[in-house]
Amino acid sequence: MVGDVRTHPYSSDEGGYYNMAFSSDDVSNLRDYADKKGSIKMVEAGGRRFALVILDPEKAKDFFKNNDLKQVKSKFKEAFDNARKAGKSPSQANSDAVRAVIGKSKDSGIGFYRIDDKKKLKFIQTNK
Repeated sequence: MVGDVRTHPYSSDEGGYYNMAFSSDDVSNLRDYADKKGSIKMVEAGGRRFALVILDPEKAKDFFKNNDLKQVKSKFKEAFDNARKAGKSPSQANSDAVRAVIGKSKDSGIGFYRIDDKKKLKFIQTNK
């Protein structure tokens, strides 16, 4: 298994946002692992843990072949901005943007998961 695990510590200088999932760069950089089933990118962010997992390498490779960094950034920004205009928190808008970019896992081959429980042990897929 290949994995990239890190934190998203947003200081008060950066807006103090809590529970932020992945950036558009994080999503796009997953392309480096698209051919390896089970590859994971994980972010610990405030009270939550998020993961992107390659579930189907063939679909993931096709997804990244059809979505370069510029397209990922554009889709991400548009979805984030729309969610914020709709009154969602930065954290909710961020998760909406990730889902908008990768779509349903059955199509992209990429699963998007989050953990809400206090022990951070129960992943919930958010893009079935």
